[in-house]
Amino acid sequence: MKLNADLVCAGLERSYSIDIFGPRSKELRISRPEFYMDGSDMLMEDHLYLATVEHLPLRPKIGKNVVLVCVGDAARLSYYKERCCVMVIRNKADFFSVHKALEDVFDRYAQWEQDLFRIFLESAGIQAISDNLCALLDHDVVVLDSSFTLLAHSEGSMPANRPIDFADGRNLSTEALAEYLKTGNMLLDRHGAIVFDIEGTYSVCANLFDRNDRYSGCLVVLFDDDEPRPGEDVLVEITAKTLEKVLEMSPSVLSDQHSVLKSALQDIVGEMPLSASRKWALSLHSEGAEYICISLHYASHLNQLPASYACNAFENEFVGSIAFENDESIVCFVPTAPLTDHSGSYFAILNRMLSAFLAKTIMVAGISNPFTDLYDARSFYKQAEVALDCGRIVAPKGELYYFDSYALIDMIMNSTGSLRADLYYPRGMLALIEHDEVAGVSYIDTLRVFLEENMSYTAAARALYIHRSTLIDRIERIEKELGLDLHDPEARLRVLMSLKAMEIEGSVKAAATELR
Repeated sequence: MKLNADLVCAGLERSYSIDIFGPRSKELRISRPEFYMDGSDMLMEDHLYLATVEHLPLRPKIGKNVVLVCVGDAARLSYYKERCCVMVIRNKADFFSVHKALEDVFDRYAQWEQDLFRIFLESAGIQAISDNLCALLDHDVVVLDSSFTLLAHSEGSMPANRPIDFADGRNLSTEALAEYLKTGNMLLDRHGAIVFDIEGTYSVCANLFDRNDRYSGCLVVLFDDDEPRPGEDVLVEITAKTLEKVLEMSPSVLSDQHSVLKSALQDIVGEMPLSASRKWALSLHSEGAEYICISLHYASHLNQLPASYACNAFENEFVGSIAFENDESIVCFVPTAPLTDHSGSYFAILNRMLSAFLAKTIMVAGISNPFTDLYDARSFYKQAEVALDCGRIVAPKGELYYFDSYALIDMIMNSTGSLRADLYYPRGMLALIEHDEVAGVSYIDTLRVFLEENMSYTAAARALYIHRSTLIDRIERIEKELGLDLHDPEARLRVLMSLKAMEIEGSVKAAATELR
């Protein structure tokens, strides 16, 4: 295995005190050490030379990426330090012992590379690959999938305080991941090793990608209080590339009915045709079970929580649930049976659990009506989206939006088509509005209460705290202004929809004012 100057220096520092100078490359191109031979005035490209100061020529030709290990320092080394990487062993050292130490460094990394290749060929085990890197670096190695679920965890030398932790030994805790992303500013589309310093604890992360360059997980080495040595990030990158090949050979590490059902629901929501296996999974789970669809959206555009992690966290929180990303939302299908209490209702438990989840993830939720036919999953996903869209307009500070609470609002908003809502009002409705602007009595409120009380004069008068005869007289004037007979079902429906449209408009204006 070829190395770079940083890895050579890190290995040699195990035995000697080293000062390193000059330019050096990150690429692994340095071959095993060779003695500098007297009389040569050329140092070859990508070569590692071992020499003593007194035997070095004054002005040799030096190729690219030359590494010179020198026992002792002298003024003549200034020429070399400007043109190649020079490692000076400060103390007295036996020349041949230094050469043996250099060979040991190369042997150590060569054995690691050989073991890595053997593991890949024999078992392609993610745990074995992480154990191999852990043994080399003597630090904890963690492999996570795209949902930030633990695939492998190799324990090296670890203190108690960790930059990341696991909620139950399998999944990264929400709080830990949020802090990790916030402090480290980890980018899921970034290639190569990333070194994080989180309040004095260090880690090196390399994202994993599939053949289509989609994020599929990450490899993390937890150095804790020890700052990573230069060059060790390259070893993390090599291991990450091997893991990518493993995942490419076996893209589904855990393939089961759950993953097949999730794929089927993704196809239905995305209006894609279903394969035979996915139809079978749907039929298996559609026999009498009741579900609700929950659409999750980030409450703030500053939320850095990866959607893949949010999906996994939701599935761990809600028994039997399925969650996946779709456009800008996270679509969740939840069986109601595990949430149902002794009264036969699922609302109390759902509200409690979902509120706690939303608080941790900084998200909001739209919730559909219950359904039993998973083939109709897209329709109930649209219900959840409608609830969320309408709810955030009318009540922008909320977090749980049930479709039943906003169904009528959506119907009214959709029924107005391309015209303004007021253009659909009965002509006399404007006269009532104008009356209310100057009068002490609101005809609009009177009309609304009268219709809400099913046109009962007695009930409406009681609700308005006026005499029944006063209400009869007022309704007669209102009908005259409207130019409509409220006993006509179609006329009454038009008035009811107009009143609801006015109410929605008022709620939107009030919400906008409150947010200012």
